[in-house]
Amino acid sequence: MESTGRAEKIGSNERGRLYQAPNGLDYLPFQKDGIDFLTTHSNVLLADQMGLGKTVQVIGLINRLPELKRILIICPASLRLNWERELKKWLVRPYRIQVLNGGKTFDHNADIVVVNFDILSRHRIFLIEKSWDLLVIDEAHYLKNPTTLRCTAVFGNGGVLKPIPAVRRVFVTGTPIENRPKEIWTLVSQLSPTDFGNWTEFALQYCEGRKTNRGLMANGASNLEELQARLRTTVMIRRLKKEVLHDLPEKRRQLIELPPNGCTDIVQHEYRIWERYLSAKAELCPETDEDSYEEAVERLRYEVRLAFAELARARHEVAKAKVPYVMEHLNNFGHEKVVVFAHHRAVINKLKEGLGDRAVAFHGAMGISSRQKAIDDFQKKPEVQFFIGSIMAAGCGITLTAASNVVFAELDWTPGKVAQAEDRVHRIGQRNAVLVQYLVFDNSVDAKMAKTLLEKQAIISEALDTMGGVS
Repeated sequence: MESTGRAEKIGSNERGRLYQAPNGLDYLPFQKDGIDFLTTHSNVLLADQMGLGKTVQVIGLINRLPELKRILIICPASLRLNWERELKKWLVRPYRIQVLNGGKTFDHNADIVVVNFDILSRHRIFLIEKSWDLLVIDEAHYLKNPTTLRCTAVFGNGGVLKPIPAVRRVFVTGTPIENRPKEIWTLVSQLSPTDFGNWTEFALQYCEGRKTNRGLMANGASNLEELQARLRTTVMIRRLKKEVLHDLPEKRRQLIELPPNGCTDIVQHEYRIWERYLSAKAELCPETDEDSYEEAVERLRYEVRLAFAELARARHEVAKAKVPYVMEHLNNFGHEKVVVFAHHRAVINKLKEGLGDRAVAFHGAMGISSRQKAIDDFQKKPEVQFFIGSIMAAGCGITLTAASNVVFAELDWTPGKVAQAEDRVHRIGQRNAVLVQYLVFDNSVDAKMAKTLLEKQAIISEALDTMGGVS
């Protein structure tokens, strides 16, 4: 798939030349600092907190350095389409982009190749045949265990299996350490073997390591301030939302389109029913010149109700199929608190079951005391990371400011209800910029609804909420 790119936006001064973006787009100040860091370091751990635009900063690097002509991006399957969309939006030069999936063959003429972890081995012979100018690994914490197949597919095994060769490397993750310092070693040892190449030394210094009869035990943590200083002076750049709050808008919305993969049939079925429903609604109009007007209208109303009921069943099936993708996405937040909204109780229950004690549920079948307990536990208990609420039951009248992240696993028919649900987090008492994400299958009804919602919100904001750059 080929991107035509956009006209370069190059200012008359050096700053304009350094931060090229398509017309109408620009980088936030801290993102420009990130692009600077990526430019001056060949190997980088880009570890900004989720929601700060790490993808955009990587593309900013590509825009700054035209010598980056052959680029490989490795990411989870759920982020392939997001990378393609952001590349097409932000690139300032034309690139031939290929998004690899299981059924595609490798395009040797592609400038940028996007591939997910799960199919690396299938294309590995092509990925290692010559060096890449830039290797990007998104959600790089997926490679924390050096013995896994996905890790050896990228980094090799020190023997017959060779690493993917690259001149520059950027490892992207908001959670480089999820639990213990040892989890970061694989990444940093690849980025800077000089500073982090000795596992025993790293384990003894930073993992409370001790030698036993069973080998080196390294499940602890030690000298953490020293570790952070060493990371920041070698390969890592990391900013938190609270540190760049002055650069961020109060609320940001992101559309994350997921590839349907094994769910293609039910997504297509849902969309066909959606089109049938819209067609039936369009026919429901007065025909005053016919004697059988009332009979015709009643027949059409019946067809609309029938189509709507079938559409509701199809959306239910699509929502249930999306649950594993939602779970994967939620686990990328590290230890940040997140409010998750869904429509169907079956989806809420599946998410709660998968997240266990880290989550509380909130829906209409619960009693008042149980609902209040869910709110209190989420607001007050650090170990409760996720609030999974029904859009109808939890979308108004409650405060969930312990989180600044909102994820919609499903959307409501009414945009106003979605905005109202967002404001459970975006309200008095919130001290951080709020990130709202809509997780949708590509070409699904939710994708159509989310795009319409984003367009309407942009119009409302431009008409009412911003003036002269002041919001």
